[in-house]
Amino acid sequence: MANHVPGHGPARQRPRRWPVAVAALAVLLVAYGAGVAWLGARIGDDIEARLPSAPVVEDTRHRAD
Repeated sequence: MANHVPGHGPARQRPRRWPVAVAALAVLLVAYGAGVAWLGARIGDDIEARLPSAPVVEDTRHRAD
């Protein structure tokens, strides 16, 4: 115990763990959100590409303005 310096030990490092854990969780959540958005856009584009387009119909009704 003669070599123990107050303020330098396992108890000193504990408060730093929370911000690191919160930052890591935030990075994971952002990556998850980006992945879900990318996957949703890709699926939406695939579905939209598979839908048949509406036929172009010429307007034959002449309306007076």
